[in-house]
Amino acid sequence: MPSGTDARRGIILPLVAVLLTALLGIGAFAVDLARWYLMRAQLQNAAEAGALAGVTRLLNDDAVHGADSALAYVTANPVDGVAPALGPTGITPGRWNGTFQPTTGWSDPNTDAVQVETQHDGRYILGRIYGDTTRTLRASAVASIAWVSRTRCIRPLAIPYATLLRTLYPDATPAVTYDLTVADIARLRSMTRADAIPLKLGSADGEESPRGFFYPVRLPPVRYVSGEAGDPQGGADAYRHALAATCTGAEASVGIGDWLAGESGNMVGPTRAGVGQACGVNGGANFVCDPAVPYLLPIWDVVDKTIASPRAFRVKYIGVFYVTSYDNQQGILGYFSGLTVSGQVDSIPSPLRSAILRR
Repeated sequence: MPSGTDARRGIILPLVAVLLTALLGIGAFAVDLARWYLMRAQLQNAAEAGALAGVTRLLNDDAVHGADSALAYVTANPVDGVAPALGPTGITPGRWNGTFQPTTGWSDPNTDAVQVETQHDGRYILGRIYGDTTRTLRASAVASIAWVSRTRCIRPLAIPYATLLRTLYPDATPAVTYDLTVADIARLRSMTRADAIPLKLGSADGEESPRGFFYPVRLPPVRYVSGEAGDPQGGADAYRHALAATCTGAEASVGIGDWLAGESGNMVGPTRAGVGQACGVNGGANFVCDPAVPYLLPIWDVVDKTIASPRAFRVKYIGVFYVTSYDNQQGILGYFSGLTVSGQVDSIPSPLRSAILRR
């Protein structure tokens, strides 16, 4: 007859075996679950990269290569070490109007969005102990063209649109009523230090030329495109600080069609001081910015002396301008690098366009 100890041993050993099996199962589930989360994130990255690549082609008026670019970026983002596949819906051109709606194709004039679905057959590691081998994971993303209506971190140094047009078309400069094309913007983006121009501005092509070298303006706008009045801060100190400040995202926004009040002085000294501080240079009549400092600058096309004294400038575009140096004779030197694509997204079309993820 077995003793009480032997009986307990007979019960405990099977119980331990059952518990070990359960613990192994829980461990296997946890390991594979962590891998699923990682693969799911990688799969989502691939879908988002593909959708943004397709929309970028739309932005550049190159819809014919939209699907190819989307696929290339999908496959360039591996999942668990291998290129993901496309899901059942694959790469779909469409239109974004709060939700994604497929269009008739890439050449459809309504196409402004791309949806990408990715797929990966993930392999179980420890789950194979229980007979599981693979599991199909899917992810999807939608990107679309968005219009940037307003942006922040604007520097208080306006550039005449005529100056930008002369940079693009030195031999036959269009009138300021001309609107930039996709090709014009692409050309601006390709500029480098070799294309640097001076911002020592004078009367040309009907520009309104104040005293001195520059077109200093006050921020925020004196009048918004909506007609609402603003409260701009003027004076040399505010101007110099805005030229030198590190942007925090809390600055007042400026948008297409806003009116900026001009400063009454030439602001040569504050301009040199503010730009020098932004470039990390203290003092000196001439200095080099290395690396070049990107400025978001308002580009104006119309002047009105009745809106603000001594004048107000209407914002036509917001340009990216890289400041490369300062010369006491020529003023600021730098080169254009396209138009800004960051800022407040709006459903109303504007010249400033960007590719953004919708979901």
